[in-house]
Amino acid sequence: MANVKYQRLEVKYPIGTTAGTKRDNEITLDPEMDRVVGVAMYPISDGGVTAIRLGLRDSSGEIQEPTHEDDFIDKGFGGYYERKKPLDVEARGRKMYVSVEIPADLTAELAFDLVFVLKND
Repeated sequence: MANVKYQRLEVKYPIGTTAGTKRDNEITLDPEMDRVVGVAMYPISDGGVTAIRLGLRDSSGEIQEPTHEDDFIDKGFGGYYERKKPLDVEARGRKMYVSVEIPADLTAELAFDLVFVLKND
């Protein structure tokens, strides 16, 4: 069994999505992996907006309230794990919900990958 695994959630919102839209995007984490130790956002297209807000929760409640996307973007410098947003939650098949808040009408498609770093203890 792998000690480290990366799991990707692709998120897309079409052009014309209206300001104030909030949606949860669901991912089921690998049941063979023990923990989520980090997460990073990789923008593909910005939807024509300055920034969005992202949050994380599971069935038991909020892990992180929605914050500016920069809180999730891979910093691009420092050690590999230091570049990610640190997390420390159980994986083991847990369903995670990534909430996305759109602040303004999208004038282009919004798309990004959210990559979860999973480790076995």
